[in-house]
Amino acid sequence: MVGLPEKWEAAKQIREAHPEVSERRTAKLVGIPRSSPRHKLKGHGQEMKQHVQAAALKHSRYGHRRITRVVSKQLSRPVSRRNVQRIMQELGLQVRTRRRRKWAAQAAASKEASKEADQRWAMDFVSDWCVGVRRQLRLLTMVDCCTREALAIEPGYSMPAAKVVQVLEHLRKQDRKPRQRTRSGSTRK
Repeated sequence: MVGLPEKWEAAKQIREAHPEVSERRTAKLVGIPRSSPRHKLKGHGQEMKQHVQAAALKHSRYGHRRITRVVSKQLSRPVSRRNVQRIMQELGLQVRTRRRRKWAAQAAASKEASKEADQRWAMDFVSDWCVGVRRQLRLLTMVDCCTREALAIEPGYSMPAAKVVQVLEHLRKQDRKPRQRTRSGSTRK
């Protein structure tokens, strides 16, 4: 596809080669507006580019929105944010987005398989909504990791620590005590 500058150049060559052809006819042949051959490029875009470049180099971590504010303050007139964004893209001054910091991974709990019952228990809290009551139902679940036996499932609308201790005491009275308890990925001995 031929751009507008090429069309202007073609119109100029036609006018030079054939001075008898009118400006209107030349513009119609090339497919440009009649005023285009007389159009003189204004140089005010260069001034804006210089202001944007100076502000972007001075404030290297600013994005196009903050650069727009800085330039409009310098020129004491409103400046188009999209124009500043386009200029920054052309000049390669766009700020790179920072990569999110990766946190050091914590050592995972020992995931070795349990070989006998009551070696390790898994404890977790599950919640779901009750249809008629419009309250959240919470469940405390305790499972033996070796036998996959559900040791306790305690329902309630709230699950305070006293209730958890009560369930553990009930299991202890039945002579059930783990060597290791696991809750939500963390291990407790």
